[in-house]
Amino acid sequence: MVALLPYQEAGARFLADRPRAILADAPRVGKTPQAIAACDLVRAKHILTLAPAIARPNWLREFARFSWFGRPGRAIVKAKDAPDPYLTVCSYDNVHNPRVFAKLSAMRWDVVIADEFHLLKNLATRRAEHAYALMAPAPYVWALSGTPAPNDAGELWPALSQFGITDMTYWQFMKRYVEYWEHPTFGVRITGNRNADELRALMAPHCLRRTLAEVAPEMPAQRVSSLVVEPGPISDAYQDSEFMARAREEESRLADALDAAQGQLESLDPDEARHYRRLVGLQKVQPLAELVGTELDAGMSCVVIFGWHTDVLAALRLALDRFGARVVDGRTSPAAREDAQAAFRLGICRVLVLQIITAGTAIDLSEADDALFAEWDWTPANNQQAAMRIVSQFKRRPTRVRYAAIADSVDERVMRAQEGKQNRIAEIID
Repeated sequence: MVALLPYQEAGARFLADRPRAILADAPRVGKTPQAIAACDLVRAKHILTLAPAIARPNWLREFARFSWFGRPGRAIVKAKDAPDPYLTVCSYDNVHNPRVFAKLSAMRWDVVIADEFHLLKNLATRRAEHAYALMAPAPYVWALSGTPAPNDAGELWPALSQFGITDMTYWQFMKRYVEYWEHPTFGVRITGNRNADELRALMAPHCLRRTLAEVAPEMPAQRVSSLVVEPGPISDAYQDSEFMARAREEESRLADALDAAQGQLESLDPDEARHYRRLVGLQKVQPLAELVGTELDAGMSCVVIFGWHTDVLAALRLALDRFGARVVDGRTSPAAREDAQAAFRLGICRVLVLQIITAGTAIDLSEADDALFAEWDWTPANNQQAAMRIVSQFKRRPTRVRYAAIADSVDERVMRAQEGKQNRIAEIID
């Protein structure tokens, strides 16, 4: 069994002392081993872990590494799979399946672990309904997330309510702790926090959060900066009039929305800007590939590049092929994902091109000291979680994260709006 660090032992005891608790340590602090150790401390015999699908193999592997009992366990991958009575790992994508839910409900669980519990922020979804129903009868329930409120303080309410930490309704909670206003066109717009100190005090007995700077103060701070580039050419395959026309229409609509809502990022709907976002991503490929190629030729050992659209990821891989570039996205099999990581560790692959959500959890990229966001998620917490993949509490080399935007564009304005949004979230969480 792998030994825990002292602060992780303290985190495990914090969980074990509380039937309902939130472990909100920042990414890379090590929430998984703390939760596993807490299971051992309470002598749990029957454990259910709910997690994103991408994290299923990691949870089984970590239980074998960190548990006193070396629990082998089983993951539910398909609806026909049977749960293991001693350790089952089930994804949120599967827990909403009625067949899977019925089988899990029939079991007696001593501990339910909800990894990345911010994914359960909408109680109206079957995913959240089933997940919290499975938690309710368990003696111990521990919610884990390095980004418990990805967008605003209101996203804390579901867990605080379900765990009995607050008896406020959602709108009572919003009025007490969130500053917002209702735009006639764009709906509720979040502008800040209310009573932040009171909310922190409410959560403190039930929620533990440490940052890497706190647990490893000797580690250099991560340097974060923006990178503004001129748009590059895109392939003729994307130059059809319909695609370009829709992208330009969306660009105009986004600019109007930012103006109307005083620059608030919440006024934007990413799904209504997919053509524009794709166009912007494609326009960044050439200038960023040239920049990264120059830096690698000059001595930078390796780099991870994050993006969103599969064709943007593929174009970046092709442009950086001479450095052994690999892509990991939602279509990558677990075996291919492990192979890409191994090649990256060995230096065979010096450029790893990653889809933000796919690579935001359960992956160690600490061989790299540089991360570049060719595209970025409009939820800042998702970007932060991905960026922390290059950090480790055992690493003492400085790390650098850069977010690329097209100069003098709506893309750049959105990036600036994100910075303000992240500052509001940090007021509550950090």
